[in-house]
This record gives sequence, structure tokens and C-alpha cells, in this order.
Amino acid sequence: MIAGAIDIGTNTTLALLAESANGELRVIKDQITVNHLGDALRNGPDFPRDVIALNVDLLAEIVRDYRRIGAEDFVIGATAGVRRASNRMEFLDAV
Repeated sequence: MIAGAIDIGTNTTLALLAESANGELRVIKDQITVNHLGDALRNGPDFPRDVIALNVDLLAEIVRDYRRIGAEDFVIGATAGVRRASNRMEFLDAV
């Protein structure tokens, strides 16, 4: 099975695509992208709409790419930056 894991961090989004077969894990793709969430929180408690849109586009691109390669499932987590934002639910709903 091929699956993707995405970690939405405070400064970067980490994405990993891997295949599990016969008890082995083979990494297909491993990437890191700057997401500007931490920068946005330096200016206030909310993520601006343009930063939310940038992250939605970033995640959509990763998911499309990984699905083209064969991803059947995804696990996505968010770290401290998202938990700290006062509009985190707006961000999560958009994502």
C-alpha cells in the first residue's frame, strides 16, 4: 500500500510518500516546503486569509501529486503554530 503523511508545522510542511510491502517501508518521496504560518503569527494571533489560501494550495498540490503516484491514504497532523492561532478552526476547515 502507498500512503502519504503530512505534517503542517509552524514554519514548514513536511510530506512523505511511502510504500509498505512485506513488512518493509520504502520511501518514494520526501519533501519540505516553507508554509509561512509562523511568520503570520508574528503579526498577530490570526492566520491572514492569503496565508490560509497559500497552505490550502500547497496541500492540494501535495495530495494531487501523491495520488498520481499511487497514494491510497493520507495522515495529516498540525503542530504548535496551528494550535496557537486564534482562527485555527478556519484554517482547519479550509484545509
